[in-house]
Amino acid sequence: SCGTPQVLTGKFPEAVETWLKDQSFDLVVKQSLPCDGEFGHASKGDLRLSRHVSTPILLLHADSRSHSPILVAVPPIFQDESGLGRAARIVQNGYQWSQILGGAVHFVHAWELFGESFLRSRETKEELNSELATAKDNAEQELQKAIAAAKLPGEFSYHTHVLKGDPTRVLLAHVELQKPSLVVMGSVANEGVKGLLLGNTAETIVRRKLTNTLIVK
Repeated sequence: SCGTPQVLTGKFPEAVETWLKDQSFDLVVKQSLPCDGEFGHASKGDLRLSRHVSTPILLLHADSRSHSPILVAVPPIFQDESGLGRAARIVQNGYQWSQILGGAVHFVHAWELFGESFLRSRETKEELNSELATAKDNAEQELQKAIAAAKLPGEFSYHTHVLKGDPTRVLLAHVELQKPSLVVMGSVANEGVKGLLLGNTAETIVRRKLTNTLIVK
């Protein structure tokens, strides 16, 4: 059912952010604003709401494509239950929106070998290749663990991509390759160093305004 239209007094986006703090919604949907020249291609309003609103937010773009794949950026789990739960929620949202939009789902998971540049100068080629293979296997297991935790229907088909590289660059490249109708990813408001890495990736996607973007909190 439709609620009562709200007319807010105050400056955008601060007035909207303040009002939303006292509300309980499953989703905030917002038309993405034109570039204001200060933060790449996105407006300060888009970025502020993406950072501070506790509800999942869907940013819509007027020139977005329809009947295209849905790209789901699955973050690292970091070997803790909260990380697994966050990753599973993102996977679930990708599935749910595929049922609405009808596009094929691509789960993308980026990985890197910590200290690889340093290790190249200290280890043999065989030792380094072994560590790279182990890191890739761990990343593949993390992705499958997140998908399993999401408890998707058995008949649901999807594509998985475990790609080596900086998460932001990997995701941007895959967006350009797949040209999705929707990108589903984690919040820019996660706390700590781990969250900051994920936040940087999400914020870059928001700034670039490449397609519709759903930010899961």
